[in-house]
Parts: sequence; C-alpha cells; structure tokens
Amino acid sequence: MRITSFDEFKDLARRGTFVPVCKEVVADLLTPVSAFLKIAEDADYAFLLESVEGGEHVGRYSFLGKDPFLILKARGDRTTIEQAGAVTVSARPFIDTLRRTMTDFRSPFVPDLPRFTGGAVGYLGYGAASWFEPVLEDLGKGVDG
Repeated sequence: MRITSFDEFKDLARRGTFVPVCKEVVADLLTPVSAFLKIAEDADYAFLLESVEGGEHVGRYSFLGKDPFLILKARGDRTTIEQAGAVTVSARPFIDTLRRTMTDFRSPFVPDLPRFTGGAVGYLGYGAASWFEPVLEDLGKGVDG
C-alpha cells in the first residue's frame, strides 16, 4: 500500500485543489454493495463505482462516496447549482456550467493509485444526449409513414 508523507502531501496540495487520498481495506466479509448500503443509509446522495475490466467478474477497485459538496441539476433550460446550502440558477446551458465548474478543480497525478482518484460523479438521462451528439429535437412527434 502506498503511504504519502506529509511533505509529499504539501507538495501535492500546491499542485492541485484536491489531494487524492486512498485507503486499502481488507474486506473478506464485506462486498462493495453491502459497504455502499451502509454508507448510503442516511445519505441523500451516494454512489458506488466498480472498476471491472475485460472479462473480470469482480472489480479491482470499488469507489464509494456520499454527501457531495456540490450538485448540478438540469431540467429543461434551467441549470441549478447547489453548494453549501445555497442554490444558484445558471444562465448557461448545463454542459457549459459543468465544464466551467470543473475547471476550478484540479487533482495532481499520484503514481500507484487507481486511475480514478476523484472528480464529478453522476448520471445523465437520455435527454442529455443532445448535449453531445446531434439527435432529433422532438421525438414525441412520431414518424409519418
């Protein structure tokens, strides 16, 4: 297991706004899902990410989190930012708000840690596809035929 000295931690803090911290847990009797259920029990927001690759059936890493410090939501043309109990409405489209928000957060690379050491975690509904790809604007109109 990698151990970061305090001097290395201070150096990493100068290179980013967040310093990745990793803890290896021996969990012979604990599955990722049961761990998630324990931490998510009293949380409004929580996540579990698994790092299954190739033909593996069990993930090499499990990433768990809860209680985000910032929440972005989009409904129609309205984008809201929730942070520290305050709600702000952004005039920008959601994807632009997300990009702008993420520029404020940098995490330095730390060798020997998993590839994912933090960042935005969330989900996008099908309607978000138009933010990334050209799609039909109104699927509810049907097809003449």
